[in-house]
Amino acid sequence: MKHRWTFSILMAGALLVGTSCSTDREALGPTPAPEMSLSASPSVDTQIHRLIPQLFPGVLTRAAVFIAHEYIEWLYKKGKTALAQQKTLELVAFAFQRYANHQLIGDQSAATQAKLRSFVDLSFQLVGLGSAPIPPDALGPDGAVAIVGPTGGQVVTQSQLAGAQFPPGALPQNVIVTITRVTSEGNPLPTNLQQFPLFYEFKTFPEVAEFGELVTVGVCVLDAVVEDAEVPFGNLRVAHPLHSDPSAIEILPLADQGFIDQGSCDEAFGARQGFMNNLAGAGKSVAQDLFWVMMGAPKDLSATGSRRRLMPGGLGGRTGSFSTFGAVNFTGEFVPYQEQGYRYLIDATPPAGFQQPNFDASTWFSGSGAFGSGGAPCTFLESTIHTSWPAAGESPTEILLRKRFSGSAQNVQIHVPVDNDVQVFVNGVDITSTGGTVGEDGFLPHENCADPNSPFVFSVQNSSLLAGGNLVVVRARDRGSVSYVDVKVTGQLPEE
Repeated sequence: MKHRWTFSILMAGALLVGTSCSTDREALGPTPAPEMSLSASPSVDTQIHRLIPQLFPGVLTRAAVFIAHEYIEWLYKKGKTALAQQKTLELVAFAFQRYANHQLIGDQSAATQAKLRSFVDLSFQLVGLGSAPIPPDALGPDGAVAIVGPTGGQVVTQSQLAGAQFPPGALPQNVIVTITRVTSEGNPLPTNLQQFPLFYEFKTFPEVAEFGELVTVGVCVLDAVVEDAEVPFGNLRVAHPLHSDPSAIEILPLADQGFIDQGSCDEAFGARQGFMNNLAGAGKSVAQDLFWVMMGAPKDLSATGSRRRLMPGGLGGRTGSFSTFGAVNFTGEFVPYQEQGYRYLIDATPPAGFQQPNFDASTWFSGSGAFGSGGAPCTFLESTIHTSWPAAGESPTEILLRKRFSGSAQNVQIHVPVDNDVQVFVNGVDITSTGGTVGEDGFLPHENCADPNSPFVFSVQNSSLLAGGNLVVVRARDRGSVSYVDVKVTGQLPEE
């Protein structure tokens, strides 16, 4: 038995290497076996056996995949789970490579995509990795799927409109990386900041919550949409929901990326056509070059220069986690007034540790700023109120607000218009005293209506900020008549 498996292993390795560069002649090999329905009743192993001749052309390739699959199953049954899972990822990577090279039966048709997704999913189930559902669009022309491991690598959509570059050490193990276009209507990022397509969802399987090294992501931004909004291209930054709190966004500092194709972005999504328009575009580009040189940019304005990082089309940033990415108009506000995604608690004795980042506020209510009661004499604020906070009656009433903001932040200030009093914490540290004279009860007092144009301003030391995301907690108190509180977080992004 030992000699038979040794021979099979050597044969599988030789065949997989030999067939990775197979010609189109092999792709026209023997007629594949008739397709069989994949019902729920056959075993996982049986379903994989049925799929192999439906996906892989050529006798040698098919035999190599069969042998590799049998070896993986044998390893798993012998209790060598880690090795079986490693070999499974290698086999899946081989299948992805054949798909990308148009070397599967049916090429890249919808039917082939469905079979390939099933093959991957079943192969993962076989060795205890759980279900590995590959999004259908990841195999489409505006998607990507690949295996990337600890040594790093690059994954780019076939359209070259989105991608990711993994440095060595970013991943702890081999994983499947998928990129799919977000096509649903509306803005997918959980923020009131202006946001601009295109949007892409990046995933890993098994999921990696935090990368060991920052990963560069890039997305195509539609010039026409940005121009219509009259937003300076220098304001654009890549952003995505925080992994630790999907109701908040991470705004990424600019990063060079070379895998977004500006020409493909323009051509695919309605760039200007015709000689005169192209001439006008060239003139505009020259004018922008001159502007950047006058502003002190290096004269080499190549694709890796500072100007290129700021141009719509290919916009890059570095991130510690994956989710949905797109561009936002960053003018120095990490959290604008009237932002969504707050956790809040009204008229309650503050629970112990409410200001700490690890406090569990999942049972609190969700709402958007501003919070207040409305009413005279502060009726001018009513249009900004999105969540009710009843005013005090015979005794004061309090509200607690928790909101996470970007980890890529420095020189942060917290702006709080309030009626009446407030305490502010960042990452558990009380910073109330940076905004004025604090009373014996720990609050900074305020009289009369709140004024968003003249709020309390609290400063945060850079040493108190955390790379993985920050938490601002506001405790506000109303002493009667009208209640109101809102929050704005401003600051800067670090230079690359």
